[in-house]
Amino acid sequence: MRIARALTALAYPADALRAMNLRTWEIATRTALENDPGTAALEAEFPGIRKAAIDAARPIARLGVDAFVTKMLERNAEIFAARLTPSEMRAAIEMYQVPAVQKMLLAVLEGVDIRPIAAAAVDSVASTGAPNIDPAAIKREERASMRRTAAKLTPAETIAIMRFEKAPWFPKLVAARTEIERETMQAVNAPDPAWIEKQQAAMRHAILAFADRPQAATQ
Repeated sequence: MRIARALTALAYPADALRAMNLRTWEIATRTALENDPGTAALEAEFPGIRKAAIDAARPIARLGVDAFVTKMLERNAEIFAARLTPSEMRAAIEMYQVPAVQKMLLAVLEGVDIRPIAAAAVDSVASTGAPNIDPAAIKREERASMRRTAAKLTPAETIAIMRFEKAPWFPKLVAARTEIERETMQAVNAPDPAWIEKQQAAMRHAILAFADRPQAATQ
């Protein structure tokens, strides 16, 4: 598993994944509160109460995201270990260590437009009571980010990336990543209910505390 974990660390940069997941949470939570008539009325009466609620839930969200990413990365390593031989994983590690590949990977992760994905998740929760992010929507945004990133690569960087696509092990790597993406989406669409409840409890507490402030009575 040592080689598989080393490959995972390069293919799925933990810090970038945590940042993307927190960004998604931030946008989805803010959108949900903005769309909720009750919260909108509270915001009109107590300006800033919505931000107070989000600020209260953020530390809990961060802990949940950290746990999710840690678990996901270990599962990704298990999939790589099952789908690729040690020599194939070493070759993939060499690929991910190439600066052009790292540049492409990080730029795609950081450049994904989270807003439509978060909006879809909010709509799903409102209509069904549970998040249901469409994997195809994720793919569309990733491809769009990839196109934007590819346009910024130098010709030499583009050629360096294309050479790896001809390697005999590359289709196996793609298949492993496809399996990883499928399992990741299943996990995303089945969040821990206790994690959600802790966030909601923190928000309720923050809303009441904000409304009970002495200055709130004079607004």
